[in-house]
Amino acid sequence: MAYRSTPHFKPPLTIIIPYGLKSWLECLCRAILIEGPSQIPEFIAAYSVELLQFREHKPLMDTKDVTHLYQEIRGKEYSFSHCI
Repeated sequence: MAYRSTPHFKPPLTIIIPYGLKSWLECLCRAILIEGPSQIPEFIAAYSVELLQFREHKPLMDTKDVTHLYQEIRGKEYSFSHCI
């Protein structure tokens, strides 16, 4: 066990995640699992472009809230289109 007095002790690294990235990844993964795209890289690109376009209509809304609202609306549209 390394102690602070030893020259080889290195404190654990702290990773700083940009604000909203965790929410975006959660919603993106949920969309991938629900929709099951055959081409995931293309799906991620299209999802991101659509989210950015959606965000343009909600400029004062918090980034995380926009991401979750977009996912909620997208999920309802996907469910509705597959019920028909």
